[in-house]
Amino acid sequence: MVKVLIARPHWCGRLWYAAWLLPIVFFVACLLPAHGASPETPMSHPRALGASLSPKIDLVEGQGIVLGVLFEDLSGRPLFAHREQRPLVLASNTKLFTTTAALLSLPEDFRWSTSARLDGDTLWIVGAGDASFHIIDGFSYPDRFLDELATALGRAGVRRIRELVVDGRYFDDETRHALWPQDQLRKTYSAPVVGLPYARGLIRMKQRRRVVYAATFSPLHVIANFAKHGLRKRGIAVDATRVAEGSEATPDAEATIYRQESPFSLAQLIYETNAGSDNFYAEHLLKTLGAEFGDEGSFDEGIRSVRHALSMLEIPLTGFAQMDGSGLARAKGAGNLASPRTVVALLRAMAQHPRGVQFVSSLAVAGVSGTIERRFDEPPLRGRVYAKTGKINGSITLSGFLVHETVPVAAFSILGNFEGEGTFALHRTIYQFQDDALNSAWVHLQATNQRWATPPALVSANDAADPDASGIE
Repeated sequence: MVKVLIARPHWCGRLWYAAWLLPIVFFVACLLPAHGASPETPMSHPRALGASLSPKIDLVEGQGIVLGVLFEDLSGRPLFAHREQRPLVLASNTKLFTTTAALLSLPEDFRWSTSARLDGDTLWIVGAGDASFHIIDGFSYPDRFLDELATALGRAGVRRIRELVVDGRYFDDETRHALWPQDQLRKTYSAPVVGLPYARGLIRMKQRRRVVYAATFSPLHVIANFAKHGLRKRGIAVDATRVAEGSEATPDAEATIYRQESPFSLAQLIYETNAGSDNFYAEHLLKTLGAEFGDEGSFDEGIRSVRHALSMLEIPLTGFAQMDGSGLARAKGAGNLASPRTVVALLRAMAQHPRGVQFVSSLAVAGVSGTIERRFDEPPLRGRVYAKTGKINGSITLSGFLVHETVPVAAFSILGNFEGEGTFALHRTIYQFQDDALNSAWVHLQATNQRWATPPALVSANDAADPDASGIE
């Protein structure tokens, strides 16, 4: 603690000494951190951070970019705010809402599955939304399914299938959202969303002299063809295939001869969705919510389930609008929208929720993993930013947590919107502002040395990502 000497009139010698020492003491005090600074400490006031960020925002918005920014501590006290109540296009920050709803609604041990049911000489392959039904780390889960299925058929004495029926009616027939960019429907990130997924909805195509992957427009016919030829190779003849339609009855579960569960747990699929910003997984999560808790596995029913789950968190949803699970859907005057206040309220609520460990651990970590593995990769931010990125035409976003040691924690949302695709220089301007904002917030936290209560979720996630980290880098 710095003590300032108070001179008394009749102590002339001490008065001169105090007058000489006072500037030195004041200089040293300015260099020391304000330990235990109260909210009234000038450096801890939101204006202190605003003095750093406001001029930068003026420069960014001078280029035709609309910024919404909010930094808060976990109690909801603002550190900095700019257009924080304005709904803006979220891009892939939409996934934060989808994955939150999945965590709040589905049981921790939830598993997707694919099953085979035998009805006389008709074989049904019935999907239940398993988006991991593809090759993962070099291992083919669809081939394992056919291996085990052929073995089960052999044990039942079946060597010939008159008709193979593929049933993807766990989800509805709308395989792509109507507001997905129509010129991008063949892109891998626009793959179809069906109740019986296979190979991430992709097919191999030859383009000049190389092989490329593209999203298919006939996903159920693709898996029917795969299953027919795969079973034939394994000694099971298949005469014909078709896709289940309408309201025709599926054989009862008692007819199941083989069932394969997803290799992904719910927590792992949510990690892949957020850290890797995976559209395919996000849309399957959304439709699963509709199938499990709504009237059908559709975009609309999934969104209703999301809103119901969010209502349990009691966060402000004014201006919130969701169109799909990933954030890809967009149109002029419509799309996935939320204000920075709503995003930050969601983050704060989940950081302190009993299932918050899974949520926070699903985010990309600066300089370590996911979509920000190569961003913020130098001290002090490396390993100290947990965030969800977002980028589509007209929107670049970043929302998450900033960790100061393992105690002070801030939630933030930086939403940048603009017209059209934007130039490389414009994109770079938004990315640079994100860098500047997070670094400024870090400096602010370090200077004020606030001691906020850290939710167990964030402590656990931080320790898992960087077990040797201690103190401010």
